[in-house]
Amino acid sequence: VECVASSYSYNGSSAVENITLSVHERELMVILGPNGSGKSTLLRLMLGLLRPDSGEVRPFGTPTSSFRDWSRVGYVPQVVEELTGRFPATVEELVTQGAYTGFNPLTIFRRRTPQSVINALDTAGIPHLAGKRLSDLSVGQQQRALIARAIVRDPDLLVMDEPVAGVDVGGQEEFYSFLKTLVARGMAVVLVSHDVGVALKEATSVACINKSLVFHGPPHQITGKEFHELYGLPIDILLHDDVHEHR
Repeated sequence: VECVASSYSYNGSSAVENITLSVHERELMVILGPNGSGKSTLLRLMLGLLRPDSGEVRPFGTPTSSFRDWSRVGYVPQVVEELTGRFPATVEELVTQGAYTGFNPLTIFRRRTPQSVINALDTAGIPHLAGKRLSDLSVGQQQRALIARAIVRDPDLLVMDEPVAGVDVGGQEEFYSFLKTLVARGMAVVLVSHDVGVALKEATSVACINKSLVFHGPPHQITGKEFHELYGLPIDILLHDDVHEHR
């Protein structure tokens, strides 16, 4: 997906300004920025839920105004109590909803779980939770269920809004390891995060925005200057691995 000089305003108040970036196959992009910086607006533009006031957003080379193959894009929202606490459905039923392509009268004669649902549950590592209600699961398990729903139609792009909010450190490491398996299979993954450390460690690319684009590129190329511009605070970066220099 490409954003070309894209801008959007709410009631005359600018949310994102002149954003140009692209996401490619086998890429794990993390979008960073302070509260109110336009991160969620950028996701909505990518998903076609908003149309830019100026510029253009092109999923797979086609402007959102004429793009129709949205099955190629999966979306995972934040886990919220309203969804998991009041939604009287099992994990399997939730994932099956993601596989819905329109009414088919023959489905009343089908008793077996669709193979696509089985595959999605297996990929997400939760086949043993198929019969469990969402409200009975941990936050990490709920997030896996939402991912299974998002990937049941085998999308090329997976977009997530704060996917590890409320997940403990161990769960986060497991979660990003899982995302890397999706990326290795050819999927592009874009997610919003507030965790700078995780972004620098796990992402293949980072997009830092504060209404406008402050930085876009490999995480090892970002400097304290960009973070100062992003958050308005002096930040020292200490990275210790084979790719990143120590600074």
